[in-house]
Amino acid sequence: MKAPWGHRRRATSAICTLPWCRAATSRSSRAAAFTTKLLGTCLCPIGLPVATLLLLIVGNATSGATIGADLLPPPAARAVSALLPPGAAVRAITDLSYFDGSHAAAPVVTLALWAVVAALLLGLRARLTRRRTATAA
Repeated sequence: MKAPWGHRRRATSAICTLPWCRAATSRSSRAAAFTTKLLGTCLCPIGLPVATLLLLIVGNATSGATIGADLLPPPAARAVSALLPPGAAVRAITDLSYFDGSHAAAPVVTLALWAVVAALLLGLRARLTRRRTATAA
């Protein structure tokens, strides 16, 4: 199929990027789940409201899903949007769906870091708790 300006257009479709979008969505879910579990474990009764405030209220409001990230108030909202899992997930899925994955590395790395760091801290906390109870006994 030829584009109006004479160049051949590359045949891309949503099916080509579907596995990558699934991977980005899966990483987003893991990042949110591990972070919520970490905050709930470390902060006890106040952990889940803090996770809700951080990931849902602030994260979704600054994610850039409903409005473009360029329309967010600079500079704080844009920085928060790039660092929280909802904003990183929106950027990763947008880059994978519309731009053939260009610039998708940074949001995917952000999601992976959230998931890995939270999982490591959870494992470390459980290990330290077991060590303390063994020492006390």
